[in-house]
Amino acid sequence: MRGAAVRCWVMAMLLAAAGCGSSAGGGGPRGGDRGDAADSDAMAGMDHRGSRYDDIPASWDVAAQDRGGQEDSAQVVPEAVGQDGKDAAGSDDAAADSEGPGDVKPEGNWKECGNGKCEPGEYCSNCPQDCGSNCPPCGDGACLPGESCKSCPQDCGDCCGNGQCGDGETCSSCSADCGACCPNGVCDDMEDCASCPADCGACCGNGACDNGETCGDCPADCGPCCDPPNSVLVNGVCVPSCGWAGGNTCVPAGSAQCNGLPLLTSYDCAVCCFVPSYPGPSIHSYHTVHKDDVWSWDSIWALAQGAPEPGPMINSQNQPTDPVYVPASMWCQRIDVDWYGNGVEMAEAIHAAFVGANAPRAILIDELKSQPEGTPQKVADCANHLKNNYPQWQGRWGVWVVNGPSVAYDGLNPAIDALLSANAILSVEQYPIYSDYCGNGSTPAQRDQWLEDFFRGDQGAFPAHRFVWMMKRREQLGSNSHVSISFAVTDNYLNGSAPAVYLDRLFFVWRNKSQYGSLMFIENGGIGAWKWDDPDMSNTSRDAAFAESFNHYCVAKNTNSLKGQVPCP
Repeated sequence: MRGAAVRCWVMAMLLAAAGCGSSAGGGGPRGGDRGDAADSDAMAGMDHRGSRYDDIPASWDVAAQDRGGQEDSAQVVPEAVGQDGKDAAGSDDAAADSEGPGDVKPEGNWKECGNGKCEPGEYCSNCPQDCGSNCPPCGDGACLPGESCKSCPQDCGDCCGNGQCGDGETCSSCSADCGACCPNGVCDDMEDCASCPADCGACCGNGACDNGETCGDCPADCGPCCDPPNSVLVNGVCVPSCGWAGGNTCVPAGSAQCNGLPLLTSYDCAVCCFVPSYPGPSIHSYHTVHKDDVWSWDSIWALAQGAPEPGPMINSQNQPTDPVYVPASMWCQRIDVDWYGNGVEMAEAIHAAFVGANAPRAILIDELKSQPEGTPQKVADCANHLKNNYPQWQGRWGVWVVNGPSVAYDGLNPAIDALLSANAILSVEQYPIYSDYCGNGSTPAQRDQWLEDFFRGDQGAFPAHRFVWMMKRREQLGSNSHVSISFAVTDNYLNGSAPAVYLDRLFFVWRNKSQYGSLMFIENGGIGAWKWDDPDMSNTSRDAAFAESFNHYCVAKNTNSLKGQVPCP
């Protein structure tokens, strides 16, 4: 019956294409040639419209099969099919075979969501329009088509653990499928040094005292543990005392003593700083040298090294380092008053030198003089600025006070008063000339009197206000300024036949006749000198002669003459 149905379906298609109006007729041809013509028209009609049937497989050509290969003598007669879909025998095969042989669907868009049929490949999950009534209920225990671990974990199980790192899964939500987050070589958003040091690094050493760190287990981040009274806990931080922080100066709020210096945080001090200083003020004698002409002052250097503290200091523009190294503790820096446009600029330069690396022990301005015009005012401005803004340098800076037979110190004001008020060092130049000494008296006693008057500056040939006036002014102002005395040692001052003897006579007269003999004692620094310099030194033993007199009068404090009377022409 199935073959008959197929033949019927094929012939129905052919007859419809040929325009036949009836399926009735006998088994033979009607009207001879007419039958051939009809067949011809039918085939023509099929060829005209038959692209629809060109691809019918040969196995479907049942008419040729029934003819046994004799196509010319056979006719295909379709079986009668009723309107109810049954063949003439009343069978259901016709309806069952209506889709074609082998269950192959005809050409067309037969699989389409929304056509009312839940066709293969369609499920309730991807086409609820067609399959909605057929969706299996989630939770029935069976993972049916259309259900998944994501849409129905009750039936299909959890997605995590299926071996695939699916959509929405991460190392933190499903390490079984996606692998562990730590370590993976990346410090992710949810990780930190505490939860994953392998990816984020160790917590200790990151500069922050956190994640349970303490001074005990991580001093690198949290600092050292408190050690009262050296340090105490303040607002969760271990704060040191001023001394423990490295300071040596603790002053009340508003004090200017730490001005210009780095301030240190401490729990026991309003203002804490470190003042790079030496014990007490600079109470020394000062020997101006040319740093490279060591041969001219090697005996002075030996004297400075061997003298007890305080003692001679080396005064030069630059610190001597070669061939003789003078440490900063024995070096007094020389600066020139003419280097600076005003006193404030000069004061700031002094401060900068003291806070700089390898700071000198003392600084002397060369020199306080009346000319050029305005110099005393410049020095006064410098002294006032240092006093008001950098009081920590008190006793470590000062001036050379000019020498000269006609110099009057009261004419150097306002500088003298400003210097005394600031407790500045006053290194007084006492430079009488050998030839002048010999020319002012016919006897040693007369010449010594002239020398006494020169030193004092308040009597005899020198009635102007000089050294004695300055010392009285110091007392009036209640000043603690250190006063140092210096003698000249160059050829233009020691210009006689016996310079070493004349130099010794200066020591002798100052010790016995100036009324300020104690200023030359070693505890006050001794006598200084200007200037140990090769071009101005004709005698290579002059520094040795100076050292001999220094030890006799300054160290031993003798009153007798070491070398006797000065030979004069």
